[in-house]
Amino acid sequence: MTDIHLFGVTTTTGKYLEKIFKGKSNKFRLYGYSRKDEEYNSINFKEKDLLLHANQNILISCAPIWKFKEYIQNIDKHNKEVFKKINTIIVCSSSSVVTKKFAFNKFDKELVKKLISSEDQLIDICKKQKVKCFILRPTMIYGCIDNYKDRNISLIVRIMRKMPFIFIPNKTGLRQPIHANQLAKAIFFLTSIYSLNENNNIKIFNIGGDEEITYKQMIIKLKEAFPKKDPINSCFVFEIPNIIFIFLIFPIRFFSPKKFEKFIRMSSNLSGFLKTSILINQNPEKFPIMPICK
Repeated sequence: MTDIHLFGVTTTTGKYLEKIFKGKSNKFRLYGYSRKDEEYNSINFKEKDLLLHANQNILISCAPIWKFKEYIQNIDKHNKEVFKKINTIIVCSSSSVVTKKFAFNKFDKELVKKLISSEDQLIDICKKQKVKCFILRPTMIYGCIDNYKDRNISLIVRIMRKMPFIFIPNKTGLRQPIHANQLAKAIFFLTSIYSLNENNNIKIFNIGGDEEITYKQMIIKLKEAFPKKDPINSCFVFEIPNIIFIFLIFPIRFFSPKKFEKFIRMSSNLSGFLKTSILINQNPEKFPIMPICK
């Protein structure tokens, strides 16, 4: 029996992971941690200890990596004996490390710096304590479960339901959306199979879904995924030349450089990541995977 300590259990990916591990209760014992939900174990990332009930423990974090990093640092500083019972640490970071590497707005610059620093510090601790460490950098997570939903595709769906039309550049880059359940499957694979391989001690996965699609393809596929009577199918999509699109959105730069750069990135290829199906050795899943929140 392996004990799984899941931090950020109330994130969308965390809820899917909870569902997977509860279905494997003969092999795994799950402990969920949340800062707000009283249904789970309370966690303060400034704590200095972790109660372990068995000798085989795997720590999984879907919480912000910089907060989880602080927690691991505190344990490393004040209670190193805990690491003797930890087999593997699996952490969700973000593809922003790659896609926003050359961002020009202050917020994204600081985000990339914080992500890289957190990854490096976690890896250093795991190397020192001889604990396996897997870091996943997912791109464009979407999907929902219960009352938990993403802030990517669900936002696009809500906008299209409210607007009679939207404009997009006629030349957009590729995206590789990954459903929260796909990401959960990838994490489960790492806990159940990959972590047993003695040769894989430290590894970073830039991971995405199984399809690389343009913005227009993404929107068309979203519309096709819902019934024809759904309001999303009343929204018309107009493609305009990139130079006109940039001209129209340019005023945004003065009050929100972050949003302006987000629109500019629509023309960039943010794909080419490891496909989930290849990692977990299963059949590819087409976009969009349901459910998507309404």
